Amino acid sequence: GVGADATRPTEDGVARRDYTEAASLFARALAAPDAGRSPRQRDECRLNHGLSLYYSGEFAQAAFELAKLSESEFDRVRDEAVWMRVVALDTGVEKGLADLESDRNEAAQAYLRSYPRTNRAALLVLRLADAVGVSDEQAVEILASVPPDAPHYEATQRQRRRLLYRIFRRTPLDARDDAARAFFAVAGPLLRADEDALFRDNVGRAEELAQSLLLGVRQLLDVTLSSDGIDTRHAVRGVETLRRAEANGLLDLGLYREELLFRELQIAIRRDEADRVDQLLGELHDAGGVFSDAADRVMYREAIQAWAAPPRREDEARAVVRHGTRVIDVLERDDPELERATTAAVFDQVADVAAYLFQAEGDEAMRDLAIVLDERLLSKNVRSAASLRRVAELAESRGEAGRAVEAWLELMGGLREGELGWYEARYHSIRLMLLVDAGRAATVMGQFRVLHPGTIPPPWDQRFKDLEAQIRLAPGRGGG
Repeated sequence: GVGADATRPTEDGVARRDYTEAASLFARALAAPDAGRSPRQRDECRLNHGLSLYYSGEFAQAAFELAKLSESEFDRVRDEAVWMRVVALDTGVEKGLADLESDRNEAAQAYLRSYPRTNRAALLVLRLADAVGVSDEQAVEILASVPPDAPHYEATQRQRRRLLYRIFRRTPLDARDDAARAFFAVAGPLLRADEDALFRDNVGRAEELAQSLLLGVRQLLDVTLSSDGIDTRHAVRGVETLRRAEANGLLDLGLYREELLFRELQIAIRRDEADRVDQLLGELHDAGGVFSDAADRVMYREAIQAWAAPPRREDEARAVVRHGTRVIDVLERDDPELERATTAAVFDQVADVAAYLFQAEGDEAMRDLAIVLDERLLSKNVRSAASLRRVAELAESRGEAGRAVEAWLELMGGLREGELGWYEARYHSIRLMLLVDAGRAATVMGQFRVLHPGTIPPPWDQRFKDLEAQIRLAPGRGGG
């Protein structure tokens, strides 16, 4: 309980009777006619009454009596009473008196409001922070007041590290550097202390130290590699420390082996170590699992960023497709209906880059991949002008005029009639229709002219005239 640093209630039957008798004597003294003649003696007597009840195991009654001293004019009495009320209620909860829990929480909150910069406040935060509604930021501030020579200093530092990491994780990505530095200020010294103690073969705490070191390094790696402004040397040293601990038989990385490989991959990416990146990526792919998938997502993000920065290069485009298709495999497995916007976005990006590679290099495999990805989106009613345009253009290049017509018509249906894009889609749909069914093309062109007798904006005015001439000369234009 929070009173672990104070005398605990007695478990001895004789001593308990003695405390009960003492509590009775103090109660009689408080009831005496002249009890209020000396306020200090009265309050001291009430404090001893409450403490005697506490030591005898009467936790609820002790808290009730101690609460009467919350407004005492004597600092020592008031401070001790307010604290011991919390201790009494917490001990009661610890002993199974669940009905005291809400009173315990209220008493703890009151103590923290009145005494936020004390060792006792830190003890409360260590044990009851979540129960009493203290924010992580408030808890960190309270714990920071504990001096290094306090017996519970190490425990408060570990709690601060845990809270600062939690604060970091919920901080927006573009504002994490300050949160990262706050974390390092606490985590750095703790990690060095754990490392030194572990390698000194502190047998009594070896397992505890190893687990603390593992947790601390995992958090450090996450903080370092999720923040742009933090030097990767912290991460490198953390990895080296874990590797050394395992090599010396002090730590078994076990289930964390792939996680560590993933962090090493992130470090290698930051340092532009291309060969090392390829090696680690291969190891992660061989291992499979969630960190292999995470590695693919990281590689894909890196590829997209490189591709977006001019001048664009074909090798960067191929990296987008290579890593993107692996990400798509995972996305389709986890989101087969393509309902998440992020899923559709990756399909669209990879299809767009694959289409670029076809246009730039004539790579028909890339063309076919783009069509497959766009058709997958369209089959799930994930429609966009970009997908429809790509399908229309790429299907035509593959000799599939009928599919191209369908795509242009669907694209046209989503545009406002009379705008330039609408004229473009209408033109290409009739142009390709001519290759499939000249009679239908003639009919549709005739309808278009009836409905649009006015001025058509350039360059489509001339293109429609040229297309009309082609239709008139086309065999079978009278069919329909």
